[in-house]
Amino acid sequence: MDAKLICDINDPNRFKWMVGGFEEIFAELQMQVWVKDISGRYLYANEIMKIADDMVDVDLIGKTDEELYDEEIAEIFIRLDEEVTITGERIISTYELPSGTYEEVVKMPIFNTFGEMVGILGYCKDVTAEKLLGEHSRRVAEAEKKFKAIYDNVPVGLIVYDIDSDHTVMYNEKFAELCLYTHDEIMVMKWMDYAYLGKGNDEMAEYVNKLKDGKITEFTLERQLVRGDDSLAWFNMHFVSYPSDEDNHHMLLCMLEDVTHEKEIKAELERISFTDELTGLYNRAWSGKIAPERMKTLKYPLSIIMGDANGLKICNDTFGHVEGDKLIAAAGAVFRKFANEYGDFAIRMGGDEFLGVFSGVDAKEISGIETAMRNEIRNMSTGFMDYSVALGSATIKHKNEMDFDSAVLAAEEKMYNNKLIESRDLADKIIDRMITLLRRDPLEASHMNNVEHYAERMAQVLGLNSILTYEVVTAARLHDIGIAACGSMREEPGKPILGGKDFDETGILRKHSEIAYRLLHSSRIYSNLADFVLYHHENIDGSGYPNGLKGEEIPMQSRIIRVVDYYDALTNPRFGRNYTQKEVIEELRKREGILFDTGYTEMLINELILQGTI
Repeated sequence: MDAKLICDINDPNRFKWMVGGFEEIFAELQMQVWVKDISGRYLYANEIMKIADDMVDVDLIGKTDEELYDEEIAEIFIRLDEEVTITGERIISTYELPSGTYEEVVKMPIFNTFGEMVGILGYCKDVTAEKLLGEHSRRVAEAEKKFKAIYDNVPVGLIVYDIDSDHTVMYNEKFAELCLYTHDEIMVMKWMDYAYLGKGNDEMAEYVNKLKDGKITEFTLERQLVRGDDSLAWFNMHFVSYPSDEDNHHMLLCMLEDVTHEKEIKAELERISFTDELTGLYNRAWSGKIAPERMKTLKYPLSIIMGDANGLKICNDTFGHVEGDKLIAAAGAVFRKFANEYGDFAIRMGGDEFLGVFSGVDAKEISGIETAMRNEIRNMSTGFMDYSVALGSATIKHKNEMDFDSAVLAAEEKMYNNKLIESRDLADKIIDRMITLLRRDPLEASHMNNVEHYAERMAQVLGLNSILTYEVVTAARLHDIGIAACGSMREEPGKPILGGKDFDETGILRKHSEIAYRLLHSSRIYSNLADFVLYHHENIDGSGYPNGLKGEEIPMQSRIIRVVDYYDALTNPRFGRNYTQKEVIEELRKREGILFDTGYTEMLINELILQGTI
């Protein structure tokens, strides 16, 4: 327990003796000292206190803190006095004054000889310097601790170099993990040693020189670096210069982040965004965003080839979009091949249009390339389609001759002129090829020939003129070309196409007439026969397909083909049936007025079947 200060402050002699003893001590220590009675009135204050509180000319004796100080400071002093009065013991407290300075105060009770508390002795000193120094030391230690924790655990690689010698000063584990080098290797390697094939060294050296000259304090680069296992990775590198403990000396901190995955994702997204999936060529988005910059690097003379796949609509309509995609892919493959071998890049402009760019290629050379491309795609033909691409080229001899867009328009004009010539007979060629294919199969050839023959005999009985006869007979010959188009030909010729199934119920027939219509409609020779073939499976009662026509809504030519086609289905081994003449007539009459026109059915029976003329 603290020793007690016992003195009757009401005894002038003893009080003077006590104060005198303390005053010499506090003056030596440069401390403020004062004495208050139990009511808080000052009985004594030394000169140091008066100077510190700017009260040299003020008579403090008999006054209270409330009378001498402003409210905020008085409140602090009174609170400390109350604590001493309540506890009866010495207290030590450090507090901050409104001015921002700190004081350490000691207050102790004064007792009389009867043990009664009669006053308070106080002394204090300015501890601002010690306080700030201690706070600074604490903050420095805390900062160093945090820096160490961050440096060791931050998810990026950190390495510090001496900016003059470029030698390693320190690094964290993440750096070694990212770069895959050993400690000994890292400590002797200069930063330039990491650069893949020296790429970017000149740029980095330029930035480092700017750091040394104080022109910049930091910079960021993205580079591909070689790692300790000889693998390559992309890194984002941020360099910061900071002063060392030595005068006019700086360190270089590098923060290293592996962005290989992000780079790969970005590259893949760009590939998807700028690449046509079907052909692998650049797409129109690429031509709008990237091509303009790419064009600045091209050499003159500059040649372009525009291309448009011939017959894409016919191919899609007749054989389906899968086959149409094959045509587009074949055209794209040719443009890609020749752009890679002789040019710079190729673009699928959309749909069936392509653009190839060839820098440093003159008009004579591009003409030869154009011919080679045309032959190349022709050799890729499969099935019924003759693959072909209408091409047109243009050459810009020098930069000031014409702009790129004008050259594209010139090439397009040539391309469309060629397309008009090359596409005109495409449908006719496909139809002829289908007829040839059907005729290769004996049973299919038999059915085609029979229906054509029966239709011709009906036209003769009806007394049709030459034009109507041509329409009936030719449409009858072509009525099943859609079967060839949708790939329904038998793999083993000679076997019935439908086995024991009812021919009219098969899904293939619900496609083949529409396929044939689209193909014939595109033909220069046969377009006027398209409707007759389309409707040759319509029924008189409206139950047929594809449009459910009835009665005389069905063209006469189609009604004739409908009944003779069914007649051959009853008698031709192609369909796996072998009816007698009586059974054939019964089957026909059972369906007349339902499937077949009654007049044409009776004419077939009476004038041809019963007469034995077919």
